[in-house]
Amino acid sequence: MMCRALRFAAGLLGWAFVVLVSAPAFAQINYPNFSSSAGLNLVGNAQVTANRLRLTENRMNQQGAAWYATKQNLTHGFSTTFQFQLHGQSPEDGLGYGLGFHVQNVSGTLNVNERGAAGTLTVSFATFFQLPEGNFPNVVAVYLNGNLVDATSLFPNTININDEGIHTARVDYAGGWLTVSVDGEAVIAIAVDLAAQGIVDSSGSAWVGFSGRTVFAYQNTDVLNWTLTPFSAPARTLIVLGDNPYEGVAVSAPADLVNTGNGVTPFVRVYPAGSLVTLVPAQFAPDGNEFEKWQIDDADYSGHPELQVVLDDNHIVTAVYESTKAPVWDTGAPHTVLSSGQEVYLGYISGNYSATLPQRWSAIPFSIPAGGALISQVEANWFVVEGYEGAEVRYIVWRRNGLNRPVDGDQVAQGVLGAYAPGMDDPRIPGGEDWLHRYSGLNIFLPEGDYYLTIYSEGTGAGNTTGFTALAWLTGADLQPAQVEQDFMWRSARFPSPGFEVYAPTNIQPRAGQDPKDRWNCAFVLYGKLAVIRGQITLGDYDGDPSLVPISVRLTKDGGSPEERTVYTDRDGNYSLWVEPGTYEVSFKASHWLRVNLTGVTLGLAEEVTGQNVTLTNGDIDGDNEVTLFDFGALVASFGSMPGDEGWNPNADLDGDEEVTLFDFGILVRNFGAIGDE
Repeated sequence: MMCRALRFAAGLLGWAFVVLVSAPAFAQINYPNFSSSAGLNLVGNAQVTANRLRLTENRMNQQGAAWYATKQNLTHGFSTTFQFQLHGQSPEDGLGYGLGFHVQNVSGTLNVNERGAAGTLTVSFATFFQLPEGNFPNVVAVYLNGNLVDATSLFPNTININDEGIHTARVDYAGGWLTVSVDGEAVIAIAVDLAAQGIVDSSGSAWVGFSGRTVFAYQNTDVLNWTLTPFSAPARTLIVLGDNPYEGVAVSAPADLVNTGNGVTPFVRVYPAGSLVTLVPAQFAPDGNEFEKWQIDDADYSGHPELQVVLDDNHIVTAVYESTKAPVWDTGAPHTVLSSGQEVYLGYISGNYSATLPQRWSAIPFSIPAGGALISQVEANWFVVEGYEGAEVRYIVWRRNGLNRPVDGDQVAQGVLGAYAPGMDDPRIPGGEDWLHRYSGLNIFLPEGDYYLTIYSEGTGAGNTTGFTALAWLTGADLQPAQVEQDFMWRSARFPSPGFEVYAPTNIQPRAGQDPKDRWNCAFVLYGKLAVIRGQITLGDYDGDPSLVPISVRLTKDGGSPEERTVYTDRDGNYSLWVEPGTYEVSFKASHWLRVNLTGVTLGLAEEVTGQNVTLTNGDIDGDNEVTLFDFGALVASFGSMPGDEGWNPNADLDGDEEVTLFDFGILVRNFGAIGDE
């Protein structure tokens, strides 16, 4: 995950009228492969073999390092990219211990392990990460002078460097920020001063290179290629995040100093200091959520999709997305149960598991509330069954009569959820795993009523060695309402005959304090698509950028309690509000504008209602929803001021030209006596 503590480092933002263009820097170190060791100092067990830099062989008690023989001037920072592979693990102890990338001012022949030592900055890619509380593989860590500074598991980023595959790492240092990315995803960002820490010499130069180590756990520690680009002039770091509320949002960006542009959040780019950078996010995220606004250094900034930011300093920008859906049914996260006396995360096999179990299915109860739901997303927790990999994941929704078993003819919807593949880390589950699967872009209409859900795999996928197919649907979910819980599960071996039967093996037992019925609750969440109100907000008598003005919106559904929101429009004043179906009063109020109410805005299930336009009257400097003598007093008190002046009041700058003048006085006179809606 990103280290959000970096957000304290906010700099100044502004609009620029020229675009700064700079050519990408050229790599000082460039090894497309390691067909030769020319230019490298090989230390210890390091060698060049099969066009690879091999730091350790898959034998015990190896340690090797490789340094570029010429020091690099890193005064203004650098960007380095390399591919690595940690493979050939020890059969009993797995992979160990990992790979380190180092910057150091000690020696061009330093033999150091993957954690570094005094005088080194180290980025460690650890497959055997040791802490007092235990060993944690699949970790990226930063060490300074041999001391741990920061570490993060890669599991939440759905990256696994323990898989013995090839991975790509990028390390950037610009503007005093060190960032680390793996397979295109930013995973660590910290502030560090290499000169102050003695990592570079008085000229700003240092040796750069790699090391690896094995002890009782071992592996081949290979680097396949390597480039490193020292920056010749001051550079700045731009970290691009997505709040969807999770990452994975596509954002277009200009090419940076190492010729990398567009990315999928979270990602990092480095640009010359002072550059004007323009970013544009996808309107819709992969799960259907819609772009809402940009944040800069954790503060709301603009509702316009195109963001321009001047990199006078390092910045973190976040593309925030508004949810287009809401949970309809949530069984909760999976939890451990006892299976044959062992506490485990238990998954129920679902698919064509064998010749005698061709329809090995589970049926889990749920309900749809009044008005029905258009299911647009399903989340389910399951893990891959090795050798039984399927081609796709499918679903069946059955009509439910009480808690009686489903039979042939009860099917009301069925189809494909998505491809059979490892999922992502579920933050509700301790540790790292890849069990959470999110299927979006669905269009499953279900009327109000009671149902069962079946999820299973079908077809033969990559890695399948059995000719059968199955996934393991995780159980132990603890949010099922009592009225739909059972002392057993409906399971089938063949369908339709004999069909679903009672399943309650005695070797599956609850943990101490666990609801016994949770043993039969598989974990899933159903999301229903919301309705949306669209329109245009015109800020009267305003020449500034409306996308920078927060709009307070009060939503009152069917005469109930009001809900307050803050929205940002685009530069044309266009807005969107995703809501539950119903009839609303929608009320708009901005800082020095009067309130306007829209009444009788009615939306059906997943309906889009457009043309809900309002014009807000300017002049309410004191925010009391009237234009009165009090507003005249506030304007007089701020008259002639500009941003930064004593007495500056941004609400008195009615026309948005960053100065309180006679033009603002004219607006107030013109609208004097106006009163906003209640």
